[in-house]
Amino acid sequence: MNDAITRTLDLLGREIRPAPEPTPNKAEFCRRFVAYMVKRAGFTHFDDDKSVEEYAQETAPTYWADKDQRQEGPEECADADMSYWGEE
Repeated sequence: MNDAITRTLDLLGREIRPAPEPTPNKAEFCRRFVAYMVKRAGFTHFDDDKSVEEYAQETAPTYWADKDQRQEGPEECADADMSYWGEE
């Protein structure tokens, strides 16, 4: 294949791909993180009586602060955090 055809096919492939979802700002990231975690937790308070919502509000900004984690999205970050719950 010649270079012109290769470049054209490459450009066409790029045009067909959906645009990436923009990274939400800090407030939106944290709001979605908290909402998702509260919804998925299945309970309202931890054994130490701290609420899931309070924990999520404190934790969300730490995920936002890390660019790589931020790019994963708030829901994925909440899932990752919740995967450690119950481990001693």
